[in-house]
Amino acid sequence: LYRRHFTDIVWIGRRTEESLITAKSIRFIPLTAGKLYRHFSLAAIISFLTIPVGLVQSWLILRRLRPRLIVSFGGYIALPVCLAAYSLGIPIITHEQGTRVGLANRIIGLLARRVAISWAPTRSAFPPRLTVLTGNLLRSAIVHRRTRSPIRRPLRHPLIYVTGGHQGSRVINQTLRQLLPQLTRRYVVVHQTGSADFNQFSALKLRHYSPFSWLDNEQVSWCFHHASLIISRAGANTVTELAFTG
Repeated sequence: LYRRHFTDIVWIGRRTEESLITAKSIRFIPLTAGKLYRHFSLAAIISFLTIPVGLVQSWLILRRLRPRLIVSFGGYIALPVCLAAYSLGIPIITHEQGTRVGLANRIIGLLARRVAISWAPTRSAFPPRLTVLTGNLLRSAIVHRRTRSPIRRPLRHPLIYVTGGHQGSRVINQTLRQLLPQLTRRYVVVHQTGSADFNQFSALKLRHYSPFSWLDNEQVSWCFHHASLIISRAGANTVTELAFTG
């Protein structure tokens, strides 16, 4: 987008995304938005009550910014923004990354000018004349094999890359911690921990083990192209990139 001179970009999202987005010099606006749970609990009630807050915030943000286009990737954060955009006459493009269409994107798909899908079977969930099969976005560093090793020593053992995404995965991290003494006898382990757990893992002094809070695109590309095994959360983009790199 920058190369094509679309430089006035604003990201509306969860507060937890802010550091990642502002690090790329993109303007960030946090949004308080509730989601609909399929079970009854105190958290579900509180979340439901914040839905109107997200709608009002979204309307005020868009009224002030007056963007020419909304690009949505679905989810409970995108829904109030798209509802507000529709009421203000701002065009919407939404993208469905997965093979199962969530409730938010089913609703947004009725409001959007175009719906991009990643997998052909999801076409039936959206208006046919508005739907385009684009596939998922792949990072150019991975496609063009632009790599930079995050570790300084050469690989002398098979590599295991463990990642829980930007925020990390507590379940993956704690399970891995129990296995590290065994794994590092035979493998090099590169571990992207996320920011919350990084300090406890950086304190571990194990040979063949390298923890990182996060890795940039070229470092991730190196791990994808050199790993014998990857342990990861099943995010749509990650799964697509793993399929691409084999």
